[in-house]
Amino acid sequence: MKPICYLSVGLDNLGDKACLEAFLKKLSSLYQGSSVKPDIYQVLWYQFDKLNIQEFSLVVLGGGSLLATSYYLKCLYQAQQVGVPTVIWGSGVDHSDPQFTDDLLAGRAEGVPDIEEFFTKKVKYLLRSTVSQVGLVGVRGPYTLKILQLLDCQLDKVFIAGDSGILLEPDLSRDNNLHLNEKMIMVNWGTSYNKVYGENEEKLAVELAGSLDHLQEEGYQIIIYPVWEQDIPAIFRLVDKMINQDNLIVINRVLPSSQLLWCISQASLSINFKLHPCIFSAAVGVPFISLAYRFKCFDFAESVKCQELCIRTDVCDIKKEILDRVKYIRDNKNTYYNKFLQYKSGFNKKYDFLIEYIDETIKK
Repeated sequence: MKPICYLSVGLDNLGDKACLEAFLKKLSSLYQGSSVKPDIYQVLWYQFDKLNIQEFSLVVLGGGSLLATSYYLKCLYQAQQVGVPTVIWGSGVDHSDPQFTDDLLAGRAEGVPDIEEFFTKKVKYLLRSTVSQVGLVGVRGPYTLKILQLLDCQLDKVFIAGDSGILLEPDLSRDNNLHLNEKMIMVNWGTSYNKVYGENEEKLAVELAGSLDHLQEEGYQIIIYPVWEQDIPAIFRLVDKMINQDNLIVINRVLPSSQLLWCISQASLSINFKLHPCIFSAAVGVPFISLAYRFKCFDFAESVKCQELCIRTDVCDIKKEILDRVKYIRDNKNTYYNKFLQYKSGFNKKYDFLIEYIDETIKK
């Protein structure tokens, strides 16, 4: 059996690992008890040209924000040109231009926004070509789907699969050695090197620190954690800005996804800078506040119908917005628990459909 090529970002952050982990778990479930199973090669875009593509049974565009990225689309295109089947595993589009987000979100209600200017001719050509020839296209959210539609991509094989990170489960078997309060908030912080709406992570950190001080005064325990090793210095800078540290735990390492999901499952809610902590929160039915620093945050939030929990990082009074959302979640917590687990069940079925198609394809 020929191996499978799984294209990923490979930045060693927990979000990209989670998407690969979900893929491997779904695939291995098909081969339980079998002595024959396909090998999986995780490949970064710059490694692709060095490979003999025809040695693979399938090329998978992995989860994350790889759609509309020319070098990943080129890999799919090259595979298709030599007859190697391709599949898109819950990938999406991302952008940090606020006008792009404003146009697209407004366009859902007011007509078609002009987003052609935000994509190069090369990306538009590769998107239209690869999407028309791919076996199945599972995309992260409805805004990614809308972009494909607006760019005149062929949509007959495209569906919203959600981010595959939502498929993961917490590790319920271990003692996580954390002394947790009944009122606890998991907080993710880190850095995107100011590639955020507003281009000012320092201001955002000051506002977040103020809101966390206030929430501790209300009796909440705060646990701050990273999902990427490069996030850790930013976490300590955030803590330095906090006046109240009486009910604070700082996790200064990247936890395994199953352990992190268990911690989040014990929380009243989560407040998250990066995208995948929001996805992990939804995976265990815990409402989240998304400090929506890029377009991808809205794409996922809309996939589980909770865009009202997003706060764009260029709004004026982020502290007030956070505290308002905390109150709103407190009044509506059970609604989100039920909603998230229903969406998770639906996405599970869509990924089952994707993995069955993959299994049929590699056996041909």
